[in-house]
Amino acid sequence: PDDASAAVVEGEDGDAKTGVGKRKRRRGMPPPVANEDALAVLKEMAVANRRELVNAGLGGAPGGGATGWGAAGDLESDACKLDDATEGALRDDAGMANELLRHFWSAQPLVTPARWDKADRVAKTLEKVYERLEATKRSQTGARRSAAAIRLKPLVQAMDAAFQFFDDEKVKRASAYEAFEKEKAARE
Repeated sequence: PDDASAAVVEGEDGDAKTGVGKRKRRRGMPPPVANEDALAVLKEMAVANRRELVNAGLGGAPGGGATGWGAAGDLESDACKLDDATEGALRDDAGMANELLRHFWSAQPLVTPARWDKADRVAKTLEKVYERLEATKRSQTGARRSAAAIRLKPLVQAMDAAFQFFDDEKVKRASAYEAFEKEKAARE
């Protein structure tokens, strides 16, 4: 073709007449890069952009920049690192919460008093773990609190969804819940 930007560039095994084994690309353009390399460059650019915003004072969070992550603008900065004891406590509580959520969802559907009993016991324990996670998060300051909140967000959302589901089931399956309540009162 006459258009230089769409010309065929000979490949290693290519034949100029048939175009078999050739790769079409624009002249003067470098070959495509691997996805991993492109992703790494994009991450580097994002971190650099966040740092520029924070250093320029253009961030939206008071004293914390655009993301509220602290002076460096990323979770890996020293300002965002949690101490080993806090990190360990969060990891232990998160593991326990994940296991409790697994047990909670395995009790579904809540149609028998035994299933309601299991879900109720698990939900009460899950509430205690939730409160511990929140207390640990509140004990941190500034960027560390934000870093802990970001790390825990998916888990907290999963726990909130379980609590909401449990409350909704109390209304949706009122007769089964009442049977559970009567059985529970008889045991006490």
